[in-house]
Amino acid sequence: MSNNRWLNWVQNEAHEKPEQRPLNKRISSSPGSPSTIMVATALTSSSSSSSSSSSSLTNAPMPTVSNPNNRFITPTKEQFDVILPNPVQCFCGKPAHRTFTSEYGPILVCNNFELNPATTPHKTQSKFVCGFHVHETSWTKFCNAIKGRNHVSIDYVELRSCPLYNFTFCTIFRISNKYDMNPPISLPNCFCHKPVTMRISKADNSISFACKNGDIDGAKKCSWVLPAHQVAFPRPNFHIHNTISHEDYMNKKHETLAAKKATPSPTLTPNSSISNPPASPAEGHQADLLATLSQTSSKNKGTDVSPLSEVCLQQPKPKGMKSLIIPTCVMGKKPSSQPVLSRSSSASSCSLITSPAISSSDAIIVSNTKTEEQKQHSANEKNALLKSELDLLKNENSHLKSTINTLTTNLEILTSKSDRLKTKTSDLQIELHRSKNEFNEQNILRINCQERLSKIELDVVHLMNDNEKLKEEIHVIKEEMAKSGREEEVNKCRLCFTRNIEFCLIPCYHYGMQLTYV
Repeated sequence: MSNNRWLNWVQNEAHEKPEQRPLNKRISSSPGSPSTIMVATALTSSSSSSSSSSSSLTNAPMPTVSNPNNRFITPTKEQFDVILPNPVQCFCGKPAHRTFTSEYGPILVCNNFELNPATTPHKTQSKFVCGFHVHETSWTKFCNAIKGRNHVSIDYVELRSCPLYNFTFCTIFRISNKYDMNPPISLPNCFCHKPVTMRISKADNSISFACKNGDIDGAKKCSWVLPAHQVAFPRPNFHIHNTISHEDYMNKKHETLAAKKATPSPTLTPNSSISNPPASPAEGHQADLLATLSQTSSKNKGTDVSPLSEVCLQQPKPKGMKSLIIPTCVMGKKPSSQPVLSRSSSASSCSLITSPAISSSDAIIVSNTKTEEQKQHSANEKNALLKSELDLLKNENSHLKSTINTLTTNLEILTSKSDRLKTKTSDLQIELHRSKNEFNEQNILRINCQERLSKIELDVVHLMNDNEKLKEEIHVIKEEMAKSGREEEVNKCRLCFTRNIEFCLIPCYHYGMQLTYV
């Protein structure tokens, strides 16, 4: 596999810079040469013999959008293998090590950072690490979004916060974006004993590291080249982010949350807060109706009410009114031509008929008199019943009027409550909109601050590494001077050779140029 990668890299470099190739190679690779046709034929045959899955991954068109700042690509199976594992794995194929920072939250780095160089028996693993570096919070959201949408946004805004984060992102997906990208601080040395340099291929945007003099004609160079995810970087002495322990991170988090909860919101006052949650309209209406019925029943506790009125009060429906209207309709009908005689009248008539002492005319008069009395008695009973029913209807009507008045009052109260709740709802919607705007603004400010902080931290780490290198060089020079015995001679004045040098006067560059011309 290494030879194939090397050949691919050489072919890409030769294709990008044809002026560095020999003349015969440039002539043979012309578009009309037979060798070019043979290579194209071989590539066509190999691509046709490949599997359908690989061809679909390589030949699938990338989704394009109108906005150039929101470019998308489709991840391959190899890239999904890096994203899908849970827990997250570094480039070494091991679970990533979690560190904590106050500014960026939890950060996932190479698993070898977990090893202590002073105590671990694996000296090689403790001295070298891979270039994996992601911010866990934003990386988790990003991976979940990829699993749902199946495409990658090249210009993910969280990549602005850290150049090492952007380096890991571009290494995994083989892309290049507009954000700053920086490899790990400590770079390995090539076969020339010089730090390697980072290269981005124009063909597939893959990142690799190679010899520094590889692009310089006539310079001494070597064949050191590796993809970015396979490079073993020396373990840095200084981290770009200031790491803290997990206990300190959780304590600061809890303290910040407690202080935020203790601070009241400036937009909401105690009077505007809702003490009790409003009940639903159906429940409120039922509660008011029950209260009204209980009040009316307590007011009329001393009055005699028949069971019929209680039923009517509990169920004020048209069904209860029909039973009261039916008797009036019956009374409105004309009586039948033949009178209906009761048992007593029939018995008396029979007795009169059978009695031989009473004449027929007297019997008819007596029967008519009794019939009229019975009719009058039944009419009086019906009138009394109608009067009682009328009284019941009047009482029911008065109760219904009081209920209507109570319900009207409750409706006005509920309407006022509804208006107040609508006003509070509109205020809360405005507050929610304001909070969303503040959250978006704070998110933008956070990313800007993290971006600036990462640049400052990166510069500081570079300066600290340069300081360490200078200290080592000074130490080596002092050792060489001590071995040669010229340390005291170098520190003495150049005129008297007795006193130590305290000040050094450096002439201007132009003064030296003037002396050379003179």
